Amino acid sequence: MNIVIKEDLAQFMPKLKSFMGKQADFAMARTLTKIGTDIKQANTAEMRRVFVNPTPYTMNSLYLKPATKKSLVARVWLKDDLGKGTPATKYLSAQILGGQRNTKRIEKLLQARGYLPTGMGIAPGAGAALDQYGNLSRGQYSKILSQLKANFDPYQNQTVASRKRRRRKAGPEYFVGKPGTNGRLGNGVWARYQFASGSAVKPVLMFVDMPNYRKRWDFYGVAQRTYERVVGQHLIESVRIAMASAR
Repeated sequence: MNIVIKEDLAQFMPKLKSFMGKQADFAMARTLTKIGTDIKQANTAEMRRVFVNPTPYTMNSLYLKPATKKSLVARVWLKDDLGKGTPATKYLSAQILGGQRNTKRIEKLLQARGYLPTGMGIAPGAGAALDQYGNLSRGQYSKILSQLKANFDPYQNQTVASRKRRRRKAGPEYFVGKPGTNGRLGNGVWARYQFASGSAVKPVLMFVDMPNYRKRWDFYGVAQRTYERVVGQHLIESVRIAMASAR
């Protein structure tokens, strides 16, 4: 069997129907789903190439909606669910399209409390506890929001009693400001450490202008090149399977 495609699949479909009849829908749905699977895998590999030490959450950020006989469209895109953390569409779309990144959850909470000016974001400082992927650790994240009373759930915020209990334990006190003489140190979230001989402060989250990203992830280019590479083999295989299963 030799199939030569000189047009896109939508234009090719009428010819396939005239050749196969109702089995054409099955063959095309399978072809599109197989192509979508390859595009998803290729872009997952591209993420690992362009991003430095991406988290498992990021590496699992793509989804595939398979094509069906009634809907001859397969879709590969970023997940938009709110199950865990920030949806992939919020923080990865700027890597594909370029432009300003979306506001992070912690930035929205700090803005709601009046700490972070509108149009600004955060960047880790010397006192930030980072995990293996370079993100603020969940423990420090929770302590900052609790002490600053910035949690969406007020029951997670620190009270006067819990503040006294915390002071009896080792650990910094988080505050928002610009410590130092003549404003030499920048605005942000700071950690104050108490010692027997005095105290010291370290920057944890600095308030910075919201960054603008250039296009780093060639999602559409990878998809197009993958499509051109695999479309013929998947169509031929799908036609053979459809014809073999025809009744």
